[in-house]
Amino acid sequence: MFRAVNEMDPRAHAGSLNLGMLLMAQGRPAEARGIVEDAVAVFERHQSRALLGLGRCVLSGCLAALDDWDGFHRELEAGAQILDAIGFADVDIALVAQDAGEAARAAVQDLLADRAFRQAGDWFEQLGRTDEAAAARARATG
Repeated sequence: MFRAVNEMDPRAHAGSLNLGMLLMAQGRPAEARGIVEDAVAVFERHQSRALLGLGRCVLSGCLAALDDWDGFHRELEAGAQILDAIGFADVDIALVAQDAGEAARAAVQDLLADRAFRQAGDWFEQLGRTDEAAAARARATG
């Protein structure tokens, strides 16, 4: 019954995004990926745009940590497009993008790193966090 109720309300899965970010911070990206992918599927079924955008951005961070650069790029672009269309920014998502940029830079995925750092900078800017925006954009080399 609990599962049935949760399936009716996609907001019940929003905590899965926080859990995914926590697992990522603990160095457990494979576990995070599974949890976040499940939540994203629920958000897609219910056409919950804001949560879907957030979920895809968190998933992009999981994929970056797992060196899935095609998946990272796909999910970051899709998530950013949704969030930009609705004018939504969140500090946690900006931090995910920044961390993904660091992972991409370490893996010598410089174009993807630059994209992630620029996106993080944009989100920090929208939140009025100009120092963090400048720092993130400074990490982009291109």
